[in-house]
This record gives sequence, C-alpha cells and structure tokens, in this order.
Amino acid sequence: MRRIIAVLTSCVLLWSCDSATAPDFPSGDVTPFQALARYSLWWQQVEQCAGRTGNFASVHWFETDGRLLVVGGKTYDGYWWEDGNRIALVDRLRGPIVRHEMLHAILRRGDHPLDMFAGRCEGVVAYDAPESYGVDPAAAAQAKTMAAESTLVVTIGPTPAIPHLSQYEGCFSLTVTATNRTDQPIWVTLPRNYTGSFWFKSGGYGGSPMWTSQTRVFFYPGQQRRVVLDAWVDTAGTYQVRAGYAGATSSWTTIGIVP
Repeated sequence: MRRIIAVLTSCVLLWSCDSATAPDFPSGDVTPFQALARYSLWWQQVEQCAGRTGNFASVHWFETDGRLLVVGGKTYDGYWWEDGNRIALVDRLRGPIVRHEMLHAILRRGDHPLDMFAGRCEGVVAYDAPESYGVDPAAAAQAKTMAAESTLVVTIGPTPAIPHLSQYEGCFSLTVTATNRTDQPIWVTLPRNYTGSFWFKSGGYGGSPMWTSQTRVFFYPGQQRRVVLDAWVDTAGTYQVRAGYAGATSSWTTIGIVP
C-alpha cells in the first residue's frame, strides 16, 4: 500500500543562541547520530536563502531522548554551539527546527539577525518574527484585515523539482507561496496559529503546518510570502497535492515521484 507521510512541526518558542558565554554542552543528556540523507537537501535550501555557504560535513549532530533540551537553565527544541560546531535536537525530523540550527551554523553566529531569520530565510526556518518587521507603519495603519481566501493566490512547488525516491530518503520539500492579488496593503488573520499546510488527495497523512505564535500577517500589494514544508513518500508514482496559506487554498497540483 502506498504510504505518504508529512512531517508535522509543532509550535516552537525557543531556539538556540550561542555566544562567547554560551552554556556548556549537555554531553550527558544527548547522544550523537549521523546526519540524515535529507539534511543535505535542507542544508542546500538554507544556503540558498541565506546567500551563504557553509561546511555541512563539519557539523556534529546530537539528539535527546525526546525531552526538551535544557541549556543554561532554559528549555529549547534545538541548540547550536560554535565550539565544536555542534547541533543538538529534540526531534531530528522537524525540518524547520533543523534548518533554523543549520542557519546558525552557516552564519557562524548564535543570535538571530532579522535580515536572515525574518527576511531572507522567512518560511524556510522556524522563527517567530515581529509582525512589524519590514512593514511601514503608515501602510500597516491603513491596511484592512481581509479574508485570505478572497485576497491571496496560493501556489505550490516541490524541491527538488522532480523528487526521486532514491534521494534524500524519499524526502522532498513543498514551497507554498501566497501572493496578495489586491492593489492594497492588507492584514490576513492566521487560523489556529499556523501559516501554511498541505495535504494529499488520496491515502496517507497530510497537513504539516508551519506553526507560529503570530495571529496575523501583513502583505503589500502583490507581495509574496512563502512557507517551506516537508514530506516524504515510500512509493514512486503520481500524487495530487493541495496547499493552504492562512485559509486560502491552491488548486490540486500533480507531483511525480520517480524511483
């Protein structure tokens, strides 16, 4: 039986911050593991959005037994240490979190520069940016709150363009793009605190929303916003996929998965 799995990402409140005074590495609470095949795809995506390159092979990977990381008395879903170029994760399959830590490793810094986490890599890595980031106060003040389904056009596209079952463990990403089709600035309310999601027409499990603590998103006229979601299949074939962004939905899109 054909099996389709979408990787569900949960709401994230805390991510890593490494600095010259970074807390010690919790060596007794994590175990090492080899980078998953899909990590090379995710690394390429982060390099592309950041406009930077990094040494993927130099990263050392660790995971907990499912419990949140406790670092310096605080809890995290993921953390990057400059010392040893180490990344520890609660869940190795949560793409937005993994890519968040990858961005730290590529930038070689532990803070969160907004031009990267909220700008260039928005929707690629997990990050709750201030809703005012990149928004002109005057435009925000005059913008009306409008229903996503009446104002946004949603499209979907896979990465790689033709996914291969033999690549990245059958994992691929779906970029959900929402475009403001109106000629005015708008606010769009986010239902249930997530931006994008997708589902398959037949069989398997769909959904995989990108969670956020934001309750609304701003769009300039014609502006596009994207969300990168993750899925994998274990059977080659043709799939019908549909995506949503804040309540607006795309048409059914055919994606062919080759062996």
